[in-house]
Amino acid sequence: MPNFCAAPNCTRKSTQSDLAFFRFPRDPARCQKWVENCRRADLEDKTPDQLNKHYRLCAKHFETSMICRTSPYRTVLRDNAIPTIFDLTSHLNNPHSRHRKRIKELSEDEIRTLKQKKIDETSEQEPKHKEINNSNAQNPSAEEGGEEQDEDILPLTLEEKENKEYLKSLFEILILMGKQNIPLDG
Repeated sequence: MPNFCAAPNCTRKSTQSDLAFFRFPRDPARCQKWVENCRRADLEDKTPDQLNKHYRLCAKHFETSMICRTSPYRTVLRDNAIPTIFDLTSHLNNPHSRHRKRIKELSEDEIRTLKQKKIDETSEQEPKHKEINNSNAQNPSAEEGGEEQDEDILPLTLEEKENKEYLKSLFEILILMGKQNIPLDG
């Protein structure tokens, strides 16, 4: 499973390059410094063991003097390494930030206005529905047209539309078979 960088605004993962990823330290004091520098509030309540097990930072967040390359296959951090390189402003310039926007809290007046709009919309739709039912009751031949009008009131999902078309085609086949006196049992 790939490692993802826990730093804010960093989208690097271990499958993209030969970039090294480092676990959060188990030492509580050092781990706290890593969390403070990351500036991610959701990491503050996690224990050093949880952070060590589930979160990583990529090498881009450490000064090169903090990284030791003992061999081409092994990259380690110095014992006192603290991540100091973070891009904490790119989310201001990036409209497609991976972080969700905060949900606007509505005032009581706004809630009342929204509720009133919903009531108005439903009261507008009810007379239309009653008119359709009344016209169908008065004119029984309007059933064919009533089917299309019902679609305007209750929009169908794509799956429902496909099922409706399938049933319609089966019904047409049954009608053709009946007209040609073909028995339905086999």
